[in-house]
Amino acid sequence: MSFFASLVSNALLRRISQKTDILIDRPDKHRKFHKQPTPLTGGIGISIGIIFSAVFLFFLTNPLYFNNFSSSNFLGNNQNILNSTEEIIADPVKNKFPIASNQSDSSEDDEVFIVDLQKENKLIIKKHGDNSFLMVLPNGEVQIFQTVAEDVEQIDSAFEKFAIFKNEKSQENIFSLNNFTLGLIFFTLLVQAIMIFDDIKGLRAITRLFLQSLCVLGLILMSDVYLHSLGNLFGFGEIHLGFFGIPITIFCIVGVMNAFNMIDGLNGQCASLCLVTFISVMIITNSLGSSNLFPLILPIGSIVGFLMYNLGIFGEKRLVFLGDNGSNSLGFMCAWVLVYFCSLEESNIAPVTALWLIAVPFIDAMNVMISRVLRGLKPLSAGRDHIHHKLLDQGFSQVSIYIIIILIASMLAFIGLSLNNYFFEQQYISFYAFMLTWIVYYFYTGRMKNV
Repeated sequence: MSFFASLVSNALLRRISQKTDILIDRPDKHRKFHKQPTPLTGGIGISIGIIFSAVFLFFLTNPLYFNNFSSSNFLGNNQNILNSTEEIIADPVKNKFPIASNQSDSSEDDEVFIVDLQKENKLIIKKHGDNSFLMVLPNGEVQIFQTVAEDVEQIDSAFEKFAIFKNEKSQENIFSLNNFTLGLIFFTLLVQAIMIFDDIKGLRAITRLFLQSLCVLGLILMSDVYLHSLGNLFGFGEIHLGFFGIPITIFCIVGVMNAFNMIDGLNGQCASLCLVTFISVMIITNSLGSSNLFPLILPIGSIVGFLMYNLGIFGEKRLVFLGDNGSNSLGFMCAWVLVYFCSLEESNIAPVTALWLIAVPFIDAMNVMISRVLRGLKPLSAGRDHIHHKLLDQGFSQVSIYIIIILIASMLAFIGLSLNNYFFEQQYISFYAFMLTWIVYYFYTGRMKNV
């Protein structure tokens, strides 16, 4: 659904842009290699595809959703920390409670256990079968557990006495509407609106950075989600950030946004690198069975719909570009998805693994900015010193460069996932391996001379 919604919206927006002559990118002989004026509406088409398919799923497929949004869950009240199973079972509180919106599938006898953890955080437990129950954790994760009671009829009256063990993961369409998910939608659209203005009128670099930082800070204040730790990067113990986690998170996310914007110099490149990130996150977090994982399918489908135009599959005359609004909003989403899953207390993604999942845009942006500073240039100024420019000057075709870069990004993501899986407790191994990869990449690409 998100694929087709993106497909249709990109077609309509392309026509509107051409007729009104708004959001049009015109070619030049220096950095822009397309042959004809091209609409910069791809980012808007992706957003429409995501929103339309989300609304379709939400209202027309009768999903099970939980409204965990609360004004008391703003900064200062962590929404994501889950206590241990033993603490959860210790003092359950049994209440009648209308669970989600899926009332048509519930019988009158359905009961829900509400377990207060801390303040507004609640653990929701619903009978799932004769000897099992569905548990919705405060962070939206959904799991199914099985009782070990011999007499199934005792479940309602003696729940406190049952030991439980994890049986399987729920694969239902379950959504958790919490401060983070709603905030991510709002601030992504705000970032896109700001960058649409930038595409039309142009903003100074310092103004863009300031407005981007405000959007990141807004989501932090709304959700209380940010980097609390960098993990055991150097092998001397975990690096806790404390209050400095907020400015460091702002710096990292704004940096990733601009890295994706800077790598958007070749058809399909930025959007496909985002696909590598989203798909990698889905792979690595699949074992968690998180309900927050399912919505990642929406941007994936919508991005693929956009790529049908951006890669010229429908013909050169139907090309559509992301524009700054598209590359920045995609970078914003990618960065926040990584921060969110890395910041969960029970996360199986080490913070250093996030670097591997965005390795190409991150390393390329850092190399370019370091090179420009050493040459006395502004680090965020436009230029032909990115990896795709250097490969073009080496004689590679645009299609070859696209394939090479996406294969490299996929390979580095695979290495990162493997190191995360086998050396999760020794995160410094992954960090030093990444730094070695960066050094090799830096010196190899540094030897490529621009024509």
